[in-house]
Amino acid sequence: VDIDWEEIPVDKIHLFADFLAKLAPQIHKMKKTLSVVLEAWNVTNEWRKIGEVVDKVELMAYPEHHPGTGPGPIASPSWISRNLEMALKVVPREKLIFCMPLFGYSWISFPRQYVQEMIWQQLVDIKASRSGTITGKRDVEGNPSFIGSGGEAWYEDAYSINQKMLMAQKYRITQFGFWQIGGEDPGVWKSLN
Repeated sequence: VDIDWEEIPVDKIHLFADFLAKLAPQIHKMKKTLSVVLEAWNVTNEWRKIGEVVDKVELMAYPEHHPGTGPGPIASPSWISRNLEMALKVVPREKLIFCMPLFGYSWISFPRQYVQEMIWQQLVDIKASRSGTITGKRDVEGNPSFIGSGGEAWYEDAYSINQKMLMAQKYRITQFGFWQIGGEDPGVWKSLN
């Protein structure tokens, strides 16, 4: 059983921990596994209680930048590293599943402002249709983006995911998850071998 309740306010996470403490024995009586998704930005000491009662904690290591922020990396290694360090202080390493994004966001500025979640093929199509008007780049941490006259997009590709995997291995993380499979850079799977 996987519980994925997102955007729980920090001042309410204790109620979620209490709920899981009551739910876990019922799930375990049925000889089932209980896992929970927790958002990286929301690490609190209540995670310790959660980590004690559930079988797996899926650390949603994204989004660092999203529709509510300005443009930037979906999940930079330095941001992930800080969140992993905090999570490992309160969740046993053997229970932690490091979940990475396989999507991107495009911050559109013209003709009106909005943010759109994008999968790999959409990004490829945009780059191809605007050839010569888009500048692709990587920031100092290897996060890919492209900028054009109508906005900018930040996304994940095989290289950036590989860098995150290598970084997680330094923390001796051995379990990984991804969101959302099916829309990723096809090179991701080759880079993981």
